[in-house]
Amino acid sequence: MLRYSTFAIVLGLAFLFLCIGVLVSSVWLIPLVALIPLLLLGCWDITQSRHSLLRNYPILAHFRWLAEGIRPELHQLPNCTNTLNPACC
Repeated sequence: MLRYSTFAIVLGLAFLFLCIGVLVSSVWLIPLVALIPLLLLGCWDITQSRHSLLRNYPILAHFRWLAEGIRPELHQLPNCTNTLNPACC
């Protein structure tokens, strides 16, 4: 299932860094600071029942909502490909 690929990648990376951190050096445990919250977020997304987008695309749907949130700010940026109004560049 391709829709769970982001969650599977985060899970695989967390397991990999945990194994390397235990076997080689504790420095390899540092990425777990970012990966563990993402895993918890993904688990929450899969088990919740309010938003089908979160359930079908765990973790990845949050990035979509982030992009939708900053969309108005991005639309305010000048479009420098406008050849009719060179003053905007």
